[in-house]
Amino acid sequence: MKKTFSACVMSLFMGIALCDAAVIVNQAYQMFTIDFDDYDGSGFQPGGGAGMFDSNNIHIEGASDGVLNFGDTKTTGDFARGNSSGGETTGGLWNFTAKGVSTFGVQPSGNDFNGPGTGDFVEFLFENGLGRTVNSLTLQYDIFQHNDQDRSTSIIPYISTDGSNYQQMPGMGMTTLEAADASPAWFVTFQNNNTFMEINDGDSVYVRFVFADAGGSGSRDEIGLANVALLLGSRSVPEPQTAALAGLGILGLRYLRRTRTRLNIFPRKRRTRSNNSGWKRGSKMSKSEY
Repeated sequence: MKKTFSACVMSLFMGIALCDAAVIVNQAYQMFTIDFDDYDGSGFQPGGGAGMFDSNNIHIEGASDGVLNFGDTKTTGDFARGNSSGGETTGGLWNFTAKGVSTFGVQPSGNDFNGPGTGDFVEFLFENGLGRTVNSLTLQYDIFQHNDQDRSTSIIPYISTDGSNYQQMPGMGMTTLEAADASPAWFVTFQNNNTFMEINDGDSVYVRFVFADAGGSGSRDEIGLANVALLLGSRSVPEPQTAALAGLGILGLRYLRRTRTRLNIFPRKRRTRSNNSGWKRGSKMSKSEY
């Protein structure tokens, strides 16, 4: 994630919010993106720098070397595995270069990021800075996998506005392939979806990626996250009763149209020519009315 100074600024052209805490979403209907261009796997500290990621913007649980809370400093062990292009088995947090993209790398192992449940995760922080309440959230990201091992990992995104109560993002998440490729290479999956959620002005939005074993045996594949982006806005939420009545009305109209001949409903009027040019109007349908 690109940084400048303590005050948050926003690039209108790149759609990237830059700050040393939460990513402030201050324009509606625009993606605000966290990238990892300046991260090289050196660890975490407030404000980032020197190849480290800004710990004010990230919370991590699931590493055998402990927990990274927002604002912590971690520069050794599982939290600073460095850079790699793949082929690793040592668990922890890496910067994986995948297809030329700098990613936030997670290497699950027997001691790291293997679940079970939802307790092993990486979490990023956004904030509603629009000055108003919204009810719609869109999440998108790229997820890379390097399928060099015979064990699969699930990666499921969850969303929260209070850091305590989470809901799974509908239609999102993936599981890496179980059987290792004969010639492993990085490949990427793009995911995007939206959901209704009331988010008040100033509310935080926690985007949590949960990692867990999903099948197979032995070591685990490398995983990289990139371009984690959030869009906030408002959409109309149809009332269930209104939507149901509208649906019944459409079905009823279709039925009447299909049965009009048998029931003599909506009979077609015949068109007849008058002695002058054009079509007769009144009881007969004109050419433009037929």
